[in-house]
Amino acid sequence: MKQITIKLFIVLGLFLVFISCSIVKPVPKKKEITRIFWMDEAGREIKKLPEYTPISVAIETKNIKAGELVDFTIRDKEGRLYKGGFDKFEIRAAVGKNGRAYVHSIMLEYEPKNPPEKKSVEDIVFENDTLNWDIQTVQTRDRNTKDIYCITTIDGDTIVPFSDNYSRIGFTDIDGDRYSDIQVFINNDEYNQCETYLYDKVNKVFRLLENCKLPLQKIPKTDFYYTYMPTGCANNNWESYLYKLEDFKLVPHGRIDGRGCGEKRMIYIYRITGEKEIIKKKFRYEKAIAKIGGSSRSDFYRNYWRANYF
Repeated sequence: MKQITIKLFIVLGLFLVFISCSIVKPVPKKKEITRIFWMDEAGREIKKLPEYTPISVAIETKNIKAGELVDFTIRDKEGRLYKGGFDKFEIRAAVGKNGRAYVHSIMLEYEPKNPPEKKSVEDIVFENDTLNWDIQTVQTRDRNTKDIYCITTIDGDTIVPFSDNYSRIGFTDIDGDRYSDIQVFINNDEYNQCETYLYDKVNKVFRLLENCKLPLQKIPKTDFYYTYMPTGCANNNWESYLYKLEDFKLVPHGRIDGRGCGEKRMIYIYRITGEKEIIKKKFRYEKAIAKIGGSSRSDFYRNYWRANYF
């Protein structure tokens, strides 16, 4: 009788374990992107996306862990093509601890709907302007669009040579010396290609910066600058160079090679000495973005260079 009782207890125990496992088994929660919205440089939400102006996208998620990647695609409502002939803009970002993913410094550029028309003399106007308080300039502009084709001094010396292939010319203080510099963006298939003219306040002239084909971001209180350029796989592969400005030339000091595609997603950090590249560090892509970048690759290379400009 005692043996029968023990067997019954064993059978009952196994039955209860089976029932509890069947009931307690968790149901996986559905991973969702609940909201996508855009912000300007001040962090304010915007509804209309501007061209040629850096903006940020924020992605709110549900049941997605910090460090996991989310993907989404942007298409233009009017069917316009993005620069390079692409009909969509694909973005990948890492989710942060607050459940949000951010991608900063996105710049939307579109292909022209119609081929540019040949300009006649009637389409051109000449406008006088003063740069940096004492340089009298003449800007050759399109009468209708106000696009700039050429900039010279009042005496006829060329600052920016004539071309009808400029997509935009901007005046901004790039090197932080409180004088305006000039950025000339080129209209071609290369990503965000531009030429930079820095103001030489000693000789009071603008000088074309050598070895510079991309917009520069200055590391505050240093002579170092960094760039960014996508290298493929829907912009998930990318690179960022670190330069030092020496006598109006950019001297490379480092490079970040970000590989966000494929099974082995990594970030490699190189130090550049002369023509030699030496690998210094390597990180797992998602962990590095989450730890150093916060939520996006642009945060990563900005934060990394500012803390490690050698």
